Amino acid sequence: MPSVIRHIHPVSQPHGSNLCWVAVIAMITGRHGSSVLEDIIAEARARQVPMDSANRLDETNGVPALARAFGLSHHRCPRDEILAGSELSTRLTRGPLGLFGTLRAPPSGTTPRHAVAIHGVTGDFTSASSCTALGADPRGFSAINMSFFQLQTQFTIEWIVWRA
Repeated sequence: MPSVIRHIHPVSQPHGSNLCWVAVIAMITGRHGSSVLEDIIAEARARQVPMDSANRLDETNGVPALARAFGLSHHRCPRDEILAGSELSTRLTRGPLGLFGTLRAPPSGTTPRHAVAIHGVTGDFTSASSCTALGADPRGFSAINMSFFQLQTQFTIEWIVWRA
């Protein structure tokens, strides 16, 4: 069974925060440490990544600006289309990647906007249902180990971000 696996340093977002995007940038760029989240936010602000005072990324221009600010590549995904595992495996050859989008059923009282880090795929890359995605959800650093199809039924992927 083919697989592409990359190492990540686990980084979780603070409980109740909207800093999933910061934790994902840390994981895909290999950064870690006690001040990594604050450092990334400061760098993003200095590089004029559009965000509000609560550090929420701008929904329209935030992800592309974030990718450019940190020297990452990015791809806008087609709306309401299930992606094949090859969308991940090809990009994982350069390192872990981030998926940015919307939770289909967000926890009560939270924003549906979310980001997760993917560090591996196994199985048939031409199919979403027989390809397993391995990753980390920065909300409490929950492990992701499910079919790529199942992941996409819980999370609408709008952007893929990876090392250039």
